[in-house]
Amino acid sequence: MSVGVLSFSQAEQVFQNLDVTELDNAEIEAIVEAVQDAPTEVREAFEESVDVFGAGFDDYVPLGSTVPVETRRTLIAVAAGTGLAAVGASRRNN
Repeated sequence: MSVGVLSFSQAEQVFQNLDVTELDNAEIEAIVEAVQDAPTEVREAFEESVDVFGAGFDDYVPLGSTVPVETRRTLIAVAAGTGLAAVGASRRNN
């Protein structure tokens, strides 16, 4: 059986009906692998319909990014922690 590329509207329907909470890690990995190399329109539908920053999509690289979700989450956490530490140090010095 040959599987073609989904159109934007077809992809949008599939992703909107996708219950990520019912997927296991292997299924999520398969979705990430399939979507990662899909046309931009399909990836846009995926990102609009599914919380790619939620659990499980750690290896997905969002459009406009060069790093996977897991790395991006880590960078944001480090930046936030550094900012909070700087504020705390500033308050102690005043």
